[in-house]
Amino acid sequence: MKLILSKKSKQGSRRRNRPPAPQPMKESRTNPPRRVSASGDTRISSDRDNRHAGAAISKTQHLRRRLSLMLMIVFIVGLLAFTSFIDVHNPHVRIITTDQSESAIAAQADILRENEYTEATAAALGESLRSRSKLTINKTDIESAVTTQFPEVQLASLQFHLVDRTPIMRLVPRRPVLLVESFQDKTRFYVDPSGVVIARESPGASDDISIRTVVDESGIELIPGNRVLPVDTIRFIDQVEKQFAAADLRIQAMSLPAVANELHVRVVGDDYVGKFDITSDVRIQAGAFIAVRQRLTQDNTQPNEYIDARIQGRAYYR
Repeated sequence: MKLILSKKSKQGSRRRNRPPAPQPMKESRTNPPRRVSASGDTRISSDRDNRHAGAAISKTQHLRRRLSLMLMIVFIVGLLAFTSFIDVHNPHVRIITTDQSESAIAAQADILRENEYTEATAAALGESLRSRSKLTINKTDIESAVTTQFPEVQLASLQFHLVDRTPIMRLVPRRPVLLVESFQDKTRFYVDPSGVVIARESPGASDDISIRTVVDESGIELIPGNRVLPVDTIRFIDQVEKQFAAADLRIQAMSLPAVANELHVRVVGDDYVGKFDITSDVRIQAGAFIAVRQRLTQDNTQPNEYIDARIQGRAYYR
């Protein structure tokens, strides 16, 4: 007897005997599926190759940058090492002056010796091997050597530029305010506001030097670099000039006698002198002298020797 199965039963049997369809695999985050390209290479291999190539290029660029930086550092260090050595044979000397009046310029032309300053600076630099380098040089010794050799130089300053081997010596000269004339030999010396002798006036000095001359009768030895007059004496002489100029009186001559703290002044046209005490008030003494002189002129009286204004508030004549 044959068993006849229905159509549905056959289909069901076929379904039961069909092997199950493969389940799709879950994508892994760590191992992504490989997709095969037309050439057969995977994209992951291509990405890895690109990363390796990029890393090689980056490493090469980094090495080039480090090499460039090292070369630059070596160049800068070499340049600084080279420029640290000083050209001791060719220093530059620059004179810094603040007084630009005609009398000061004429006096400085007679006093200053630029060529000698250059030679002296080069000689001072060449005395020691330490002076050949900016790192070991003793600038104070070089500056002191110049100011000691030249009394007319008040201040010396040795300077250097960062990348220049040429030393620069800046000199500030003393300002001449007075000419002191020796009573014995008639030689004249420039004196600065502090009473220091600067230099001797040269025989062919310019007539444009309009600096007051004071004759010294006390026998002071006039040596450049020595202080021969107190500061108060310099100021007193300057104030006398201003007081007389305000009264329209021109001074013909001034002298410092052997008597201490005394100044004699002769006005143009007078045969006598005015006597002043340097330690007393200059305005009171000048005022007394000018008043007595005017009264004597009105009375047509001429003193034979002097008008003495050294006593405060009074003046005597002889």
